[in-house]
Amino acid sequence: LGGRLRDVSDSGAFFEPRNDLSQPGLLEEIAKRPLVEREDELILSYETTFESPVHTVATVRWLGPSREHGCYGLGVQFAED
Repeated sequence: LGGRLRDVSDSGAFFEPRNDLSQPGLLEEIAKRPLVEREDELILSYETTFESPVHTVATVRWLGPSREHGCYGLGVQFAED
């Protein structure tokens, strides 16, 4: 599942999917057969301009539309070390 991490903090982030999940009109289908649900554990892999790829474990805390970002996404909490 590709996308973009936004509002990254020490404890978590907002994940904005960049594929079929972000297409208008598909929220109903997602609700019927979600790919990701609350409390699911994910392995996030991401790259920044200045670092090699980073891999971290996160738990889905909420999912749905974000008024702040104007899109559907996931609120994730990073696992503690």
